[in-house]
Amino acid sequence: MKLRQWILGSAAAIVMFFSLGLQAADDVKPSATITVSETEVGFLLTGDWGHGTLDFGGEKHMFHMGGGKIGGIGVAKMKVDGTVYNLNKLEDFEGTYFKAEAGLTGGVGKGGSWLKNDKGVKIHMGDDSKGLALQIGVGGLKMSF
Repeated sequence: MKLRQWILGSAAAIVMFFSLGLQAADDVKPSATITVSETEVGFLLTGDWGHGTLDFGGEKHMFHMGGGKIGGIGVAKMKVDGTVYNLNKLEDFEGTYFKAEAGLTGGVGKGGSWLKNDKGVKIHMGDDSKGLALQIGVGGLKMSF
């Protein structure tokens, strides 16, 4: 991949990241919260996998996740807390989410992601990461119970 294409793709990811964030800001009341342990490994093409807990309706539900994205370089292990919006039914949580993220890890780092699935469920995740990585890109992430 040429450097110019990578830069343009990264710029598009940043625009999408902030666009998804602004849309979720309109959702005043969160529906649920999540906690995730995730590992991310990549060099321009990046894979993520992990597991977490969804706290919805006063009950905790364990889930698994996995996916990939275009963009990013390095290895990072993350502990992520997030806020879920527009989740009305538990079954709407499962599925494939579009993901836009930005972050930097150099030993210990910070970053964040916005995700949205085809049922209108939006998730904002901020992370504390360990490793060496630049996370910027767009991709997909599948969540299942």
